Amino acid sequence: MYSSADAKCFLSLVRCALRDEEPGEIPSDVNLTSVFSLAKMHNLCELISYSLPKAKPTPAPELLEALRKIKHAGIAQQIHQDVELDTIKAGFEKNGIDFVLLKGGVIKDLYPSPDMRSMCDLDILIRPDKMAMAKEIMLTQLGYKAENIVEGEHDLGFGKPPFINIELHHAITDRLGNREAYEYYKDAWELAIPKSEGAHEHIFSKEDFYIHHIEHLAKHYRYGGCGVRPFCDIYVFLRAHGDTIKWDYIYEILKRIRLFDFEAHIRALALKWLDNGEGDEVSDAIEEYVLHGGSFGLAEDKQLTTVARLHTKNGKIKRFGYFFKKIFLPYRPMTVGYPVLKKAPILLPFCWIHRIFNRLLFKRDRVKAQLEITADDSKVLTLVKHLNSIGLE
Repeated sequence: MYSSADAKCFLSLVRCALRDEEPGEIPSDVNLTSVFSLAKMHNLCELISYSLPKAKPTPAPELLEALRKIKHAGIAQQIHQDVELDTIKAGFEKNGIDFVLLKGGVIKDLYPSPDMRSMCDLDILIRPDKMAMAKEIMLTQLGYKAENIVEGEHDLGFGKPPFINIELHHAITDRLGNREAYEYYKDAWELAIPKSEGAHEHIFSKEDFYIHHIEHLAKHYRYGGCGVRPFCDIYVFLRAHGDTIKWDYIYEILKRIRLFDFEAHIRALALKWLDNGEGDEVSDAIEEYVLHGGSFGLAEDKQLTTVARLHTKNGKIKRFGYFFKKIFLPYRPMTVGYPVLKKAPILLPFCWIHRIFNRLLFKRDRVKAQLEITADDSKVLTLVKHLNSIGLE
């Protein structure tokens, strides 16, 4: 567990790395092991590897060595990803596949050094009617293997050891979160423009890129965690484009997709952490939630947010709906655990039955833990209140 001093030091190191500032004296009540653990939780070790070694007093040799290895590995990964991405882009251009690079693949170039912004995967938007062709190109021309494909709700995942994970998306959001955002992004290609004349690579305007970043962040926040890294993305984006983007357009769309208040709170916290902005009661609550959950959220938070989305306006919790959704997963998520469904979708009801008995016979402890976590109405309703207070109804 980390202390408030540890958290403050961690955020200071993040800020110093992004602003190329000297971190100065580390307070005596700071535990650098806890600070390093926080960085790992939030996938920001590569970032603080640029600032922590400059701190005073000099960190322990073993910590410095760990940071050196992380930094060099991050640089190697970034170079490897860039080379692979260039190969994929060339393959799509050659075969007439329109595509848009999303999220981290774009924002990393706004960091002082692109390796500061580590990426688990590279996200690329493809026109829905070209997904089959793009898949074929990945398999026959670009060296990916069919057995390494993971099929998601709106994407295909391709892996190539040691660093490469590519996600080809036919949509950039889904029905699970914000309905207005889903409708707005139903045909994201209406927002895409060619990067250059005659090119198959497309881009979003700076405004639409930022709006999508906020929408994606809101979805992760609703589902139990987002970490500090998206706030770093917001900071570097605003530093690069904040004075030139069309805020009236951004505000109009954010209001349409019901994220206007959320964006204001999130941006305020990003500036508090990274640009000496002023915080308030709402930003303090967000800070606690984000720091606690890490990059992908704690399992408990994810389960609570799932139940929270099923609460009623009169304060009652529909737990039956939660467990029904947990057991009877839709077809695509079920294919991950039951690949046979790809060849025989008719077996889905039998796979549901197998899943029920598998949980009851072999995973009782996990089921019991989920029951205990979601049994506390006060926890669920507190989370509902928090989400509502920041603009996530």
